[in-house]
Amino acid sequence: MNPHTRRAAVVAGLLIGLWVMSAALYGAMRIGGSSFAVNGQVARDHQSTGGCPVDLTFDWGVINSDPTAISYWTSRNDNAHSNPRSLNHPGSNRSMPIMEHWRLGANNPQFANYHGWMEIHIESPAPATNRIPFTLHCR
Repeated sequence: MNPHTRRAAVVAGLLIGLWVMSAALYGAMRIGGSSFAVNGQVARDHQSTGGCPVDLTFDWGVINSDPTAISYWTSRNDNAHSNPRSLNHPGSNRSMPIMEHWRLGANNPQFANYHGWMEIHIESPAPATNRIPFTLHCR
């Protein structure tokens, strides 16, 4: 094996080892799913047609194998973002909901076919991001 190949194999082995160690330390944290609701009703295909303004609810299910603190924040397509937050996850591979709300829309041309999104950014115990896109058709 030439020196460059050997060095690449050693680096790859170290990275895999660090990944395995981080999974052991922090458990298997992941975003298990998401949903989008308009005025309290789940929106099919993340779309809503009707009168505006509307109350939007974005819901992510965060799953972790071990009890741990989770630090996160959210951002939106209009450049708004939340302050950092944290919650204590109970572990046991249970899903814990994280919800964000946004009142949006008006009966004007800007919102006739409005495409937007909200995104969750989990910073710890392991970085993860999930975006929920949506479309409003205000009438």
